[in-house]
Amino acid sequence: SQEIRPDGREFNGFRPVSVNVSSINQADSSAVFKIGNTTVVCGIKA
Repeated sequence: SQEIRPDGREFNGFRPVSVNVSSINQADSSAVFKIGNTTVVCGIKA
């Protein structure tokens, strides 16, 4: 069996991850998470 995923990562390899906090000025708290090609944006306004 092959030990490489179709995107070139090994089976126990992780996608690149980054986190940027306080990225939305109008929110009381916010964060942007990037995991591979997926981006998640979270903002909290209290």
